[in-house]
Amino acid sequence: MSKLTWYTLTKERVLQTGNSITGLTVIDQVGDTQIDADAKEITVTVADNGADISAIELTGLNISYAATADTSVGNTLNFSTDNSTTINVTSETGESSMWTVKLKIDVDLSNVSIAGTWNIAEIGVYCDMFTWESWGWEKTELLNNYLPSAGKELDNTISFVVEGKNGDNPYGTFENNAGTDGEHGDFVSDDTTWPETEFNARFRKVPTGTGTWELVGDTVTITDSAGTVFILTLEINSETEIAITSEVEYLSELYNWTDTNYNYEETAHMSKKMWYNLSK
Repeated sequence: MSKLTWYTLTKERVLQTGNSITGLTVIDQVGDTQIDADAKEITVTVADNGADISAIELTGLNISYAATADTSVGNTLNFSTDNSTTINVTSETGESSMWTVKLKIDVDLSNVSIAGTWNIAEIGVYCDMFTWESWGWEKTELLNNYLPSAGKELDNTISFVVEGKNGDNPYGTFENNAGTDGEHGDFVSDDTTWPETEFNARFRKVPTGTGTWELVGDTVTITDSAGTVFILTLEINSETEIAITSEVEYLSELYNWTDTNYNYEETAHMSKKMWYNLSK
């Protein structure tokens, strides 16, 4: 009299090993999320609205099936260190994977006067020849007139790429490109009658190669790839002409009153300020 027959089937459950992030969004995001699964790196861009980057709300998070993460939608992410943070994803089997999330700011470059690639128009120095005395004078000079090898720098380009803002302070990457001759300037005199001829420590105020920068007010702080910090002042002449300047140690007390070589004295002791005039 039976009317129905069935088989009951079972199998051993296999725990899931996935620990990936497959999707992520944050508040005020601009554009699509970039996910590099091999590098476990995610990049998101947000609007330049002055938001606190130490508390950016997570609005979407997709992870591997059955995995868990150490944060969830509605929580905030802290990007205050190098504009990056991490999310740890753990699979059902307990294997964890650390993902790096990088934040970019959709900066309006028209508001950042330093942004762009600039040609080096000139490298100059200001010299104070005892102007506090009635017989004293002051002058400006192209530095390569004193140190000809500095002229190698004049075919270089200097780039300030904007990556974001810390509040009102733009920041990004820097490059002093060696130019068509493939060489950077060398602040050395070819006049062998000078008591000293090497002035790189005195006048290398703008680093070579690559690095990072931040502009706070009119102070430009550049950190080169070796971690050396260069602090300069930004002077804006027009949309296509700026200068980055630096004070030079004034050593008037070392002036030689008995065997004066004015070119040497201006270079070694009496210069007070130097600048790179940039144009584009």
